[in-house]
Amino acid sequence: MQRLLPGVLWLALAAALGMRAFQAWTRPVVLAAQAPAEFELLARSAASGGGLSYDGKTPTAFRLPGYPLALAGVSLLTGRPASPLPATLLNILASLCMVFVVFRLALRLLPAPWAAAAALLAGINPELAELDFRATAEGLFALEFALAALCAVRVLEEPGRWTRWAACGAVLGLSLVTRSTLLVWPPVLAAGLVLVRPGPGVLRRAGVLVLCAYTFTAAWSARNLALFGRVVPFEDGMGWHMLWQGSTSVEGVQPDENLPEPLKTYFFAKDPRIGPASKTLAVANIAADPLRYAGLCLRRLPVLWFRGAWAERALGFDEAVSAYAARGAWGGVAAKAAGKALELGVLLCALWGAWSLRRDPRALVVAGQVLYMNIHVFTMGLPRYVAPAFPLTVLLAVCGAAALRCQLGGKPLFSEVMGSPS
Repeated sequence: MQRLLPGVLWLALAAALGMRAFQAWTRPVVLAAQAPAEFELLARSAASGGGLSYDGKTPTAFRLPGYPLALAGVSLLTGRPASPLPATLLNILASLCMVFVVFRLALRLLPAPWAAAAALLAGINPELAELDFRATAEGLFALEFALAALCAVRVLEEPGRWTRWAACGAVLGLSLVTRSTLLVWPPVLAAGLVLVRPGPGVLRRAGVLVLCAYTFTAAWSARNLALFGRVVPFEDGMGWHMLWQGSTSVEGVQPDENLPEPLKTYFFAKDPRIGPASKTLAVANIAADPLRYAGLCLRRLPVLWFRGAWAERALGFDEAVSAYAARGAWGGVAAKAAGKALELGVLLCALWGAWSLRRDPRALVVAGQVLYMNIHVFTMGLPRYVAPAFPLTVLLAVCGAAALRCQLGGKPLFSEVMGSPS
């Protein structure tokens, strides 16, 4: 236990809990009784034996099963299915496990103090801490996202062990039934691992990774085929709806109340017909002006990576600059500027870390998985969609800071400074 949880990691875990306690204290609304979110409705139905259903009777595939089933399990353990407690417990537990995974992953690239710094920064991110008090899948997906990178790095360290390939595929499969973000990452990752670690039997082991990953979606598709007569590998209709929203000029998400008909009716009724209708509109929008759509995608890059406002939230200045300027609160304007400078610094350090470690395939796996999150430019540019990538982003940023310190101190770079694989 002392080897797995050294003192510096206990400090990171304590800081992560402290940030969540701070969120609960300063934002009591997050703990207030509210109408159950749709994931909570699905979880309550599953816990009572009604399957994935909003009303306990009618099966649905509108949302993926990973998070509501995990939430149903916690609800059964706590005996509190009608309160926000199960979701809060599940999310905080997932976040603490994520901090541990980031630390174990960072130890493969950094000495223990630097690895602890990466775990600490991942744990105190205020955006992830705030999301832990909502019944959303970001916390669980952040854990799976970090764990997938750790499993991929373990494959690189011992590519001859097919069990490591299978474990990596299984973690990716779990992520696919939590959020569909990594839908094409398994074959991309498998191909990259084969290129980096060629050898006898590596193609078969890569096939095991891909097979294990998509086995989870195959089981979900089989369930949907039996219930609805259609193969639904991910969310029923929501993928096309997100693509349609991405083909419009709205940055982020189209307000649900302002959706055009019949999309508005389909959305609130959880009607799968939203998929075909959205697909028709999306294809028409993109085909009418492909360059405009490409421009919209590029505009979403800063939305994804530079408008999460995690730094401003940490400083307690989360209003708009115009609001502070209108009432002459120039200290708030300065704090916003400092927050954005901090966010930019983390991003630049992350890029520098990836560049400094470009000869280490383990770091390339981490960097590649973070860069993959730009897939969201094709749909909706919501900062919370890339929030689960922050732990790996900050890990790369710590690598960049360590590299800069080595270079300024005239020391050798990572091959002689960084810790060996553990």
